[in-house]
Formats: sequence, C-alpha cells, structure tokens
Amino acid sequence: MHPLISELHQDHVNLGRLLELLQRELDRLRSGESPDYFLLIDVIDYIESYPDQIHHPREDVIFRVYLSAHRDEAEDVKRLMAEHVSLVEESHQMRRAVEQVTQSAVSSRDALESQLAQFIARQWDHLNLEEGRIFRVLSESLTADDWKQIEANLPSAVDPIFGGAVQQRYQAIYDQIMIGS
Repeated sequence: MHPLISELHQDHVNLGRLLELLQRELDRLRSGESPDYFLLIDVIDYIESYPDQIHHPREDVIFRVYLSAHRDEAEDVKRLMAEHVSLVEESHQMRRAVEQVTQSAVSSRDALESQLAQFIARQWDHLNLEEGRIFRVLSESLTADDWKQIEANLPSAVDPIFGGAVQQRYQAIYDQIMIGS
C-alpha cells in the first residue's frame, strides 16, 4: 500500500474514533440525557477543519489522477468526490443544528437526534466505501508515475488532533478519546 493511502487510512481510523464520540452523545440524547453540546460542536468543528478542508481535497487529488487513466470504479470514485462537496454542507448544517439547540432556538432535540443520526450514518457510509473497495483499487491501479504526479499536487497539512501536537481548541476531544468518560 502506498504511504499516502496509509495516511488516508489512518485519518479514517481517527475520524472513526470521533464518530464513536458522536454516537455516544447521540445515545445520551436518545436516552433523554443531555449530551455534551460543547463536545459535539468541537467534533464538528474538527470535521469542518480537517476532513472537510484537508483530508477530502487530498483524496480528490488522488481520485482525479485515477479517473484520468482508469474507469473500473469511475462511478464510485465520482460519487465519493461529489460526497466530498455535500459532506461539507452537511457538516455546516450539523453545526447549525447543535448551535440552535444550545441557544434554545426553534430546533428540537428530536430534530437534532434525527439529523445527528443521519450525519453519523453518512460519514460511516462514505468511509466504508473508500476503505472497503476504493483504496484497494487505487493501490492496485496507480503507477509510480501516477503517485509522483499526485505527490506534486497534494496539499500538506498536519492533523490538529492526531498529528503529534494537539491544538488547544481540540484538547477536550483528545481527552475524551484517550481517557474516555
């Protein structure tokens, strides 16, 4: 497996850990408890900042190179690229929904519960398609020259939670993952 695919896979593992945190808060909401709204906002902020703005564009560079020479999984790759656009909007909508509930706006806990469940499911579906089939196809199909082209056009960035030094604004998320509660 190419090192870039390994990096993207690790991003997925890390995002999975955050989706599990969201699921835990969703379970609290469903049981009638109050979720940790600040944690929800922090996790969504991270998703907006890293997966939506860094991780997905990195995948798109790889996908574009793949599509320029291969057609085997073209429909799924195009679908993933379209989802990269729609997931950004879904993240923004999810943030607004949580913020509205915390500000006692018109939004209800039931609406938040439904939207959060859909958000988590969509994120998992997206990850599972990439992990379950597309990363293998990329690893098998892309040549050394393809990878050189990809690396020349790949945006670089450090993950603000899992990239070595945790950014202060994400310390609460890191603590939840490492310590649990």
